[in-house]
Amino acid sequence: MDSLDHQILHYISESRNSVSFRRLHQRFKYVHQLEAKPLKQAVKRLVQEGRLCYRTDFGSTYLDIAMNGPVKISEHVFLKPPASRSIAGQGEWEILLEKGAAFGRGDHPTTRLAIQLIDDLLHDTFWKEKKHSIMAIDIGTGSGVLAIVAAVIGVGRVKAVDIDPCAIFEARANIQLNKMEKQVVLIDDLQQVDSGCCDLILANLRTPTLMGFLPKILDLASIDSTLIFSGMRTDETVFVCDRYRAAGFFQVKLCSEKDWSALILSRGDFLRDTGKRTLGY
Repeated sequence: MDSLDHQILHYISESRNSVSFRRLHQRFKYVHQLEAKPLKQAVKRLVQEGRLCYRTDFGSTYLDIAMNGPVKISEHVFLKPPASRSIAGQGEWEILLEKGAAFGRGDHPTTRLAIQLIDDLLHDTFWKEKKHSIMAIDIGTGSGVLAIVAAVIGVGRVKAVDIDPCAIFEARANIQLNKMEKQVVLIDDLQQVDSGCCDLILANLRTPTLMGFLPKILDLASIDSTLIFSGMRTDETVFVCDRYRAAGFFQVKLCSEKDWSALILSRGDFLRDTGKRTLGY
């Protein structure tokens, strides 16, 4: 890989905000005195080689690192297409995902942030000891990736919920691909879940949906429980925290990428025990 390719990939992967070609050109013209034409040629080559891809978000087009091979998402988790090579080491997991229409292949910051928080939480001392006996639920599972990650790391029972038939089809295929049929149960209605039974609730959803689900989430959550929310714009997190704090959940961790954020919120024993010390604020 030549120097220009490396600089482009590094800038896009490390940027806190989404990178359009215009923003990339502004940066490279200022720092490297590089004009648009050679930069366009380099970007085109990286796209053709499968190292970059285009992403459309709210009508605007951005450049992202392509997810065509194994990609390390968190400290212990890789996402990879089934046919790509295996690169995970001891104590790491590879989650296999077919390319499909459902959201959640790891090419969006909200998916990456949610996986990072799941990984952090389930390696915390308090949760590491109890994860095999807990019940988790992934609301709006999409491709099934969050439910699969939780199950692969060791959560004993996970229910993955979605009302979209396309998502149900793809999630089922990915659950089978990862041989998680015994741990992950796919359902299409939250009414199939008993009140107060969920120790860990996962939801990668936009803020209005997280707010709309608040009464149902309170109904599903056990007395000692934790929520991992992603899908929020960074400036929306205070609003989410305030609403859930009024219901007894307090912020344990916040992380952000490219103006998107994810949260861990907890109540009960986890909040009082090791969570504050090991995960921080």
